[in-house]
Amino acid sequence: MGESHPLLGYFLDAAEGKFPPVDGGVTVLPALADGLECSVAFTGHAVVATALGDAEVRAQQPDGFGESMAPDFLRRLAGPAAGSAASTPHWSAAAPAGPSDWGRWTGRTGTPGCGTPASCAAPSACTATGADWSRSPKASPDGAS
Repeated sequence: MGESHPLLGYFLDAAEGKFPPVDGGVTVLPALADGLECSVAFTGHAVVATALGDAEVRAQQPDGFGESMAPDFLRRLAGPAAGSAASTPHWSAAAPAGPSDWGRWTGRTGTPGCGTPASCAAPSACTATGADWSRSPKASPDGAS
């Protein structure tokens, strides 16, 4: 059996509750076997396995806060031959509840979840938290910046 792809390590770590840093960063890895490519979004960090070079990936401006899953970025990974045959499976996993870096990396109070732009389909209409997410990304729901 050959050497495993580095992406496997990210999945095995996640299964043990160890996740990449919540820093908005992107880790670029080589393509998977048979030229398969993917973008995996962890909370606040993305891992992209691709045959594209690091500079070419970063020129598309993916980030760990959702842009690595944006349709234009995924189409770029799929390439011109993908057409409508490309599919995007999604797997979800949650970390155990506990302290987080939410306030440190967002400047917001509270915790991630209901009412945050990343998890709410209509954050501007959210009534669960009373948060006004239409302000700048670094503004907290209580008005502090």
